[in-house]
Amino acid sequence: MLSRIADITLTSPPDSARMTEFGERDPEAAVDAAALAELVHVASLHHDDVMDQARTRRGAPSVNALWGDSVAGLAGNWLLAKAARLAAELGPEILRLQARVTNRLVSGQIRELTGAAPGEDPLSHYFAVVAGKSASLIAMALQSGAIRTGTPSDTAEALAEYGEHLGTAFQIADDILDVTAASEVLGKEQGKDLAVGVAGLPVLLALADDGPAADELRELLTAAGQGRAGATAVPRAVALLRGGGALAEAGAMMRGRLARARGALDGLPEGPATRVLYALCDVVADRDH
Repeated sequence: MLSRIADITLTSPPDSARMTEFGERDPEAAVDAAALAELVHVASLHHDDVMDQARTRRGAPSVNALWGDSVAGLAGNWLLAKAARLAAELGPEILRLQARVTNRLVSGQIRELTGAAPGEDPLSHYFAVVAGKSASLIAMALQSGAIRTGTPSDTAEALAEYGEHLGTAFQIADDILDVTAASEVLGKEQGKDLAVGVAGLPVLLALADDGPAADELRELLTAAGQGRAGATAVPRAVALLRGGGALAEAGAMMRGRLARARGALDGLPEGPATRVLYALCDVVADRDH
């Protein structure tokens, strides 16, 4: 997600490129914070691809597809170590933030791998996973940049809150696109999560309904999670999801999160940086890849 956001900001109008205007220190200080966030981000992608057995990433072969799970996992660990070293150079506050976010990322990955505990609400589990794996990273990118550029603490907290909600909305959009977008548009396999039995938000919402469609979807997911799904399982699961109301409900929840992200920006100073943050909400709402 961070690299996609970078693409968005770099192609925005020229006056929107100054993303450090909330602070008063040397704007170049934000570059180290951006590098830190991207190191953690790419590490998490390597780990995700191993967990999901993904063969592609952004339309190119994944690291695990090229060199195997062990190399991909170790590459992710190496990037986290580089991130920790950089964070230590940027000061104790940044180091504490990086350590806290890395803990949240790994906890989110473990929670996703183990699934909801017996009796745990599946939606609560889903949002806990998303908070760790997606929201925490976006919040860190904003908060670390704010710290490095001397942004007032209340503004830094507002930016972190914005990042939490934007990251959650982005993940919901990803879950929707996993069902609705073609593989060549996504840059990865359609139904990748479904293929390994991982239930995104539309799936969880569909499973909450009573009826034969939910029962069939549950059977397909179970078979996929156990590695015994046939070639038609994912297309059938996609068809079931498209035929119900879960996608629309997930879209409404995504828009609700974006509204909360916009609300976190209320009271921040007017200017190019604030306008870009509002615009990012519109980009997430209109994503098609």
